[in-house]
Amino acid sequence: SRQYPSDHIAILNAYDEWQAQGCTPAFSKRNFLSQTQLLKAKATREQFRQLLDDAGLLKSNYDYNIYASEWAVVKACLVSGLYPNVARITQVAGAKRLYDSRLGNLKIHPSSVLSRQMHRHTFDSHWGMYSKRIKTDGGVFLFDFSQVSPISLLLSAPSIAVLKLESQNTRDEIVRLTSEIVRSMSGQVGLAKLSRLLKRLQPNFKSSYQGGIRKFLERNGFCVEKIDGYYIVRENVDEGGHQSIDNWYSRYIVIDEWIYFKCDEEDVAILQRARSILKSLLQALTNATLRQNIPTNLQLEFIDCLKDMF
Repeated sequence: SRQYPSDHIAILNAYDEWQAQGCTPAFSKRNFLSQTQLLKAKATREQFRQLLDDAGLLKSNYDYNIYASEWAVVKACLVSGLYPNVARITQVAGAKRLYDSRLGNLKIHPSSVLSRQMHRHTFDSHWGMYSKRIKTDGGVFLFDFSQVSPISLLLSAPSIAVLKLESQNTRDEIVRLTSEIVRSMSGQVGLAKLSRLLKRLQPNFKSSYQGGIRKFLERNGFCVEKIDGYYIVRENVDEGGHQSIDNWYSRYIVIDEWIYFKCDEEDVAILQRARSILKSLLQALTNATLRQNIPTNLQLEFIDCLKDMF
């Protein structure tokens, strides 16, 4: 992977070198690669190229690999196809860990180039994507793992939500964030899951309550009940007791109820505009009638949105 934290780059580099060496079985054997799988990959690439050509998405005499070396573009395409196969990269006691709120702690499969050297790699993002996973007695293992940027996630996710928070003090932020989490999960959420989310989003979470989280929630308008051995949190206040969401000004962009990005109002507006333009461009590209007349200003506006994000 040439020091980049990505199995996909390692696979691509191996394939390109195999092609440069004439696709010979000797190269595969010398580098412990499967000649059969490499030939399948070559056939699949040609099949995809033919499908794109048949759909009219490839222009004649056009270099359709013009962005093949732009890894940011390749990653964005990959995460669009692999989503929701996403994991959070965290660091605990000096060691990097992978986590998914639906699956818990995850591990890189031993076949990965990152398996034994993950602690040596520098990750520019807290998020990664993977091709598939398998559950064993030893845990849940991920195959073909690569770091991915937040922008790729935000543009590729089927939908996003925005949580708005007041920032007058930590207690109010926690109360309002809890309310939004409960509402986003159909009116109830497990106490343990809620606690994990709050700790991740609010560094001062523990110091904001006394007597335990249950008492803190009950004092602030929530109902905490034990059902089938698990504590469940629900809202327990009148609608008149909630401050209007329109008056809140700190924000979190939320994907799938567990991926959170802190942002401001301007960030939200830029992202929503970029997603809208991207949707229009993709619809135009897949429509034979519209494809010939894609407005240049729309493409430039999308590029401007991306520049503003950075």
